[in-house]
Amino acid sequence: MTKVKITVSVDHDLVDYIRSTGRAVSSVVNDALGAEIDRQARMADLDRLLDQWDTADGPVPAEVLAEVDAIIEDAKTGMAAKEQTVHFPAKAG
Repeated sequence: MTKVKITVSVDHDLVDYIRSTGRAVSSVVNDALGAEIDRQARMADLDRLLDQWDTADGPVPAEVLAEVDAIIEDAKTGMAAKEQTVHFPAKAG
């Protein structure tokens, strides 16, 4: 792919670290920009998917969100989150 020369401002400590690894700063910046663009695209895809689910099934019930929040908090404090189970209410219909 064709490269374009631009000027960017980067924290001095970051540049020092990159240089200490022997990699070219422009290569690391290019890789980081590519990774960020990919991440943003995946997040946009996820947002669209969640919107589709909300349209099809309605929003996630508040009690389920609260249960998930509690599991996440437990995981942050070192509890075995893998043993937790989320109980979704039965769908009417």
